[in-house]
Order: sequence, then C-alpha cells, then structure tokens
Amino acid sequence: EATLDSETFILHPDFQTRFEYGMPRRMLSYRVHITHIYGKPVLSVVIWMTEEDYPGPGRNRLVETVAGRHQLTFEFVEVRLWELDPEPVLAAREAALLPLVPLMGRPSEDVLRRAVSLAGTVLDEQERADIYTGIWVLGGLRYSRDLMRSMIRSDQMSRSVTYEELGEEGVLKGALRARRDDIIEALEERVGAVPGEL
Repeated sequence: EATLDSETFILHPDFQTRFEYGMPRRMLSYRVHITHIYGKPVLSVVIWMTEEDYPGPGRNRLVETVAGRHQLTFEFVEVRLWELDPEPVLAAREAALLPLVPLMGRPSEDVLRRAVSLAGTVLDEQERADIYTGIWVLGGLRYSRDLMRSMIRSDQMSRSVTYEELGEEGVLKGALRARRDDIIEALEERVGAVPGEL
C-alpha cells in the first residue's frame, strides 16, 4: 500500500528483462485480481531492468473494442532503470534499493563499487548478505561475472537465503548433468553411439 498526494492505493510493481506481447493483458489481469482481493485502486508499474529487449514506448497499454464499441483502456506505468540516475539512491543510503543501482544510469564500475561499499554498512548480517546477493545477481545482468566476483565474495553472500537457493539449484543442475551423463554412458554400452539430439 502506498500514499501519494493524499491518495492511497496498492502499488503493483512487475520487474522485466524482456518484452512479452501478452504483457498488457497479464498486467491487467493482475490489477483486476489485486483490486478484487483488496478493494483498493491499483497502480500497475513495469520496471524494465535492461535496455536490451525493451520494445520502445507505446507497448504499455491495452485497448479493446468489441462490436464496434470501446470497452476498455488499460495502461501501466513504465520505469526504465537505465534512464534513472543512481546518485539519489546512493546519497539516500536506502539499502533496499541498492540491488537496483547496478542497472541505473550508464554502466559504471565506480557506481557499482559504491553500491557494494554501502551494502557493507548494513548492520543486520542477514539483510547485508541479501543485499550483496541482490547486487551480485542484478549486477550480473550488466557487468561481467569476473567483475562481480572481484567486488563481492561468496562469503559475503553466504547468509542469504537467496544465495543458498542459487547454490542448491547449481548443485542440483550439476547432479542432473552427471545423472544424464551416466544414462548416456549406459545407453552407449548397450546400443552404441547416442545421437546428440537424443
């Protein structure tokens, strides 16, 4: 719930890295569902994280005409992170927004370094680990893995539940790859070479 100019509403943010043609209809569906549950107005906002697959302005609305009659117009707000200046966020020292800083403005190692430095000032160990993990994951959308590793060590993220889940997922994928390799080896022993597409 948010209040702006004495108007109270539910803020519904949706983070996107790529455009989907059904996005306006999906955002409308979310809005209707949230309004039904809470009985309050909803401000729908799509936060574009990267410029790479941004479709350009004008794709944030849905207009429906049925039997020649205008039935619906729905529009969501777009926020393009790469157009936002990271300096106000860094100056405010707002810890919860630090993971978004690597995606703001033009790519800048200095800005990234400052966000990581500010994350280190968060007193709560779990929260600090979560912020480091957020910076690492979202920063990876724009910066090289090597650069991210040079700024944030794995032990700085180790208390983060998100980091643990990412690690478990990596272990699971590794185990599945190993199991797949075992199955291929068994098949090759019985029937010969296994085609790559299989």
